[in-house]
Amino acid sequence: MPSIYERRIILGLAFITATIILVGWLAINENGRMQEFTERAEGRSIEQGARLFEANCASCHGYDGYGLPGIAPALNNPHLFGHNFFGELDNQIAATQSQLTNETDAERRGELEARLVTLQAERTAIEERIYYDWTDQVGARDPETECTDADTTISPVTGYSPRQLCELGAVGVQLLMLDEQIIQLEGITSAAALPVYISQVERDQLAPLLAERDNLLAIQEGTSAEGEASAEGETAAPA
Repeated sequence: MPSIYERRIILGLAFITATIILVGWLAINENGRMQEFTERAEGRSIEQGARLFEANCASCHGYDGYGLPGIAPALNNPHLFGHNFFGELDNQIAATQSQLTNETDAERRGELEARLVTLQAERTAIEERIYYDWTDQVGARDPETECTDADTTISPVTGYSPRQLCELGAVGVQLLMLDEQIIQLEGITSAAALPVYISQVERDQLAPLLAERDNLLAIQEGTSAEGEASAEGETAAPA
């Protein structure tokens, strides 16, 4: 018959052994538990992001994010923010010009000059492709006819409905196209800061464009005011 001290020792050893087994079991299953927790958290985040995208982005960029012609570009486009289309070619042109400056052999200079002509032609081709007038291919979206099927429910995030966002985007595209037409007029440098001294011919060309621009700005301001009023109404309704 073990004594009371022996029983305490046996009980302590059993408790320590059980603790070690429990901690080991938790450690073994921790990676799986954390992975499951992470997947659930990411799933909820993706669902919330999908709802926000549908409410605030899909009307302009499409439900797949590839963009809509004449309205908004693709969201996964690497060229959307500050991409330098000419960076690699400009580096090659600068390097070739540097070699040409220091080259004395006539045959080698001829090769470098031919290389420069080729690089400049490639650069010009890219520039023409970038600055091509897409208005010949895709017209600006008419907010009165193209946005009628969009949802009119006010988003609590932006204070606008998808239809209002669609209309604002369409008017914005029209303004950009109109500004491009204005700055292409001789003597005009900016649609927002026009020179005072222009000829009568230029003034006659400019007048209808500016009138159309004012109309678009009025539509844009009216849509913005409608969105703000709707947001205020949604906020005041519970009270």
